[in-house]
Amino acid sequence: MQVMKVNRHSIIVIIASIVIVGTLAYSFVNATSVENIEFRWNQNSSFDYIVMMHGGKIELCNASEFPVTVRAINMDLYFDNQKLGTFTVEPVTINSNSMIEATGISDMKENSSPIMLLFMNTEFAGTDIARIDSNKMFVQVNYNTSILGFIPLVVSEVYSGYEFYQIMNGEIDSFHCQ
Repeated sequence: MQVMKVNRHSIIVIIASIVIVGTLAYSFVNATSVENIEFRWNQNSSFDYIVMMHGGKIELCNASEFPVTVRAINMDLYFDNQKLGTFTVEPVTINSNSMIEATGISDMKENSSPIMLLFMNTEFAGTDIARIDSNKMFVQVNYNTSILGFIPLVVSEVYSGYEFYQIMNGEIDSFHCQ
């Protein structure tokens, strides 16, 4: 009977390879799972842009089968390609098929933003016809994550101002966590 001898260096190489492949796989699963994050304002049907720009809580849902980690979520508001402000959620990890509540802070870029957002709120709520073109408003949501822990990756989605308003108020059935 022959006993097979395994070189110690071979074992180290095999273990290192498994660790590297596992780390790469986890990083890429995380990067693809970011696309499954859903959001809404935490007080369903009470969202408006003025409230958002003063900060608040948002509900985040991970509808994927894998946990996801995000370094930051930036919701940038634009009107006529001019940035009005950003709502930022700090780093979060969301388990698979679950929801968390996260706090966001805002950053106003110009003094006219509150007036602009007030006009948008009244038009989107149907209480007044705005004196400005609401079709020029959009929101870019940036999910900042990383691959291998140090290679930055940003996944972005763009919504019209009205579509974002509806999502945040739960008017669009896109939130799969309860």
